[in-house]
Amino acid sequence: MDLNGKNGGVAPEDYEEPQCLLCDPEDSLNRRIPVSRVIEKLDTYIASRDFGSAERLLVYWRGEAVSIGDKGGLLTVLNEMMGLYRNNGFNEKALESAEEAVKVLETTDFGGDPSTGTTYLNVGTVYNAAGDPAKALEYYDLAKKIYKETLPQSDYRVSGLSNNRAVALARCGRFEEAREEYKNALRVLRGSKHELLESAVTWLNLADLAEKELDQEEAAEEIESCLNKAESFLAAVPFELDAYQSFVLKKCEPAFRYYGFFAFADELRERIRKIDEGT
Repeated sequence: MDLNGKNGGVAPEDYEEPQCLLCDPEDSLNRRIPVSRVIEKLDTYIASRDFGSAERLLVYWRGEAVSIGDKGGLLTVLNEMMGLYRNNGFNEKALESAEEAVKVLETTDFGGDPSTGTTYLNVGTVYNAAGDPAKALEYYDLAKKIYKETLPQSDYRVSGLSNNRAVALARCGRFEEAREEYKNALRVLRGSKHELLESAVTWLNLADLAEKELDQEEAAEEIESCLNKAESFLAAVPFELDAYQSFVLKKCEPAFRYYGFFAFADELRERIRKIDEGT
């Protein structure tokens, strides 16, 4: 049973590769799955909300990567599986993919590659979504260590880690640490490609943090300030028929509605509709 609730297979064009006439078909050494083409096809399925085909594609290529011993390709597929399952509420399947990814990392030396940190970040996010923020922090801390060793701290990926780590810290009642992580995310986002969208999400997260930490009167003032800043960032985002923009706005719209910013929430809903309908 797949994410669309039905059985199905992967079409030949999703997996067939031109054969090298000089290659020994029994030789699996140095063989790799076509990661770029798999991701391209996956993005097409996700954009059309065909999650069942997306799952079947990833399951097929997971098997291929295992069969030829392509651990790098396997890790890429497992990362995509974690995201697909988590975003669709399949926490058990997401955890299975996360556990498998950790085993791959534990048995493979990727030479201090930042992608190792990104995998730990994704594993942590799966545990956070599954309701285990303490376990999530263990993996976020591993990711933080690797990012410090392999990336400039102005790298966009650092902001993603800070945002996710802050959510877990807040759920563990470590509010001041969470606030510092959010502020770090905002610093890193300055001038980045996704500054407007991602900064808006961070300010909405800061509003949620204030609600959890402060009394009602103090929280009301801080929440309004955070919402105003989030609104200003989103209002500055140029309208594009872009799936990523739709994805972020869908995360933001309920928060504005929850805090009583109904008019702006309606604007976001209309923008989402236009993006999804291609108008």
